[in-house]
Amino acid sequence: MRRHVTLMVGTTIAAALCALPFGCAYAATSEPTEEQIDSAPCMAAVTANDDDKIIAVCDSLTSNEKAPKADRVKALIARGAAHDRKDQIDRAIGDYDVALRLDPTLADIFNARGELFRRKGDRSHALADFGAAIKLNPNHPAARANYKSLAFELERLGALIAVNNKPSFNCAAARRPVEKAVCADPGACQSRSRDQRREYQGRPPGGQGQSARRPRHAA
Repeated sequence: MRRHVTLMVGTTIAAALCALPFGCAYAATSEPTEEQIDSAPCMAAVTANDDDKIIAVCDSLTSNEKAPKADRVKALIARGAAHDRKDQIDRAIGDYDVALRLDPTLADIFNARGELFRRKGDRSHALADFGAAIKLNPNHPAARANYKSLAFELERLGALIAVNNKPSFNCAAARRPVEKAVCADPGACQSRSRDQRREYQGRPPGGQGQSARRPRHAA
C-alpha cells in the first residue's frame, strides 16, 4: 500500500514539474543573472530520479534567491519529493512551503503538502491545503478525494467527543453515514444507552432519581 501511495505521489509531483514553464526536459534556464547559476547538476539529478543526489546538489539552487524562479521552484518540488520518499516529512513540507510562496498556483503541491500534514496528524492544515488545491483546480481528483475522506474523519472524531466522549445522538435512530460509523463502536453506544436508561428511570448519572427528590405531602 505504501509503495502504491508513493508511486501516486511521485506521478503527481512529476506532473507538477512538467507543468512548469520550461517543461519536462529539465534544461537549465539561460536567463542571465548577477552571478552565473549552474542549475544543470540539480536538473540532471532530477532527470535521473536520484534522491540522494537531488538532496545533495540542489541546495545551491533552492537557497539562491538570484536563481531564476522557475528553476528554484522545480528544484524545491523535486527535493521535497525526495525528502518525502525518505520519510523526512518536515523537510519535505519546508521545501513545499518555499515553492508555494514562489508560485502559489500549484494545486498539485498544495495537495502533496496536505498529504504530508495528514501523515503528521495535523488535520487542520491538511484540510486547508486540500481546500486550496480544489479552489485552484475544482476537478483535482486526488485533492477532492483527500478533502472528502478527511472531512468525514474529522466529523466522526467530532461526533465521538461531542458529549463526554459519547455520541450526541441516539444510535438506534442513526441515519447519516458519520453517525453509523460512530455507532459501529459498541462501547460508545452502550455508554449512551446506559445513560438513556438512567434518565428514563429518573436516575441521572451521578445523582439520585426524581422519585428520591419528590417532596412528601403533609399528612
